[in-house]
Amino acid sequence: LLGIWKFGVKFMTSTFVVIVLNSLLTNVLAGYSAVTSEPLLACLAGGILIGAGIGLIFRAGTTTGGTDIIVKVIKMRYKHLKTGFLFMVIDLAIVAVSGIIFHNVNIALYAFIAVFVSGRTMDRVLYGSDEARLVYIISREYERIAQRAMEELDIGMTLLAGEGAYSRQKRDVIMCVVRKQMAPRLEDIVKEEDAASFLIITSANEIYGEGYKNILSTRL
Repeated sequence: LLGIWKFGVKFMTSTFVVIVLNSLLTNVLAGYSAVTSEPLLACLAGGILIGAGIGLIFRAGTTTGGTDIIVKVIKMRYKHLKTGFLFMVIDLAIVAVSGIIFHNVNIALYAFIAVFVSGRTMDRVLYGSDEARLVYIISREYERIAQRAMEELDIGMTLLAGEGAYSRQKRDVIMCVVRKQMAPRLEDIVKEEDAASFLIITSANEIYGEGYKNILSTRL
């Protein structure tokens, strides 16, 4: 009912298909024995499969008819929060309550692991691996650093006008975004050109633009 109210009947039609298929396949698979009897392995494998499955469903623009409808509604208001994180918060609350009601701490702790793995996997499916490093470089040799980085790493760089608060000396500051695996090479270039440079590296979780995600794409 919440889904129909917020997203319309047409949207919920595909959700109904997912619910039917999910129910049928659950009954079919229930007839087979477990692949592993080790709870931890089951949590890890199951969490990955669930996270990947729900992530694919979200990418297709539908839901499973469960708590993901609540997640989708929350995302309408808080667009900056990642879908996997919202799933984790809601599911962890449910798991915590179930642990208290059924007086089984061990199962609750295993469920915490499964929920965490599922949430992380979901975010990877939805947002991809575009997590990168945002780098600021303050150096007297900024021109040589920028030139080498553009040639050797094939990345774009932006020069920002900077000024020392104490010295009042004006100097260009390099700002760029690089993939995580390329960040160490950029550090090496900076060290080779100017070991006295000032280098700031921080995480960039979502990047829009050429080489990354399209800014016009729908936020999942």
